[in-house]
Amino acid sequence: MATVPFTSGSSKGTIGITVTAIEKGSPADLSALKLGDRVKGMVPYYIRYSLKKLGTTDLSFTSATQMGGLFPDGSEAQKVSIIGRFAIGSTPNTSW
Repeated sequence: MATVPFTSGSSKGTIGITVTAIEKGSPADLSALKLGDRVKGMVPYYIRYSLKKLGTTDLSFTSATQMGGLFPDGSEAQKVSIIGRFAIGSTPNTSW
């Protein structure tokens, strides 16, 4: 588990993040998003993780869904936010 500072709006605390799986997807997974050439040549990876609130800060009504990743060269991977259902891969629901 990695212990990291967490800020959401005016709430500040500490959370623990445990990566439970990293799954390589297929470029075809992105076709359902109808993004056309904007995702050409991209391969999605699904990162599954669990979060744990550490400390006593009340983190009710906060969100920790904008996780990101780094490539081996240290550059940041592009994030894709999906509103609604996406059958391939999923983001876990979090509650504090």
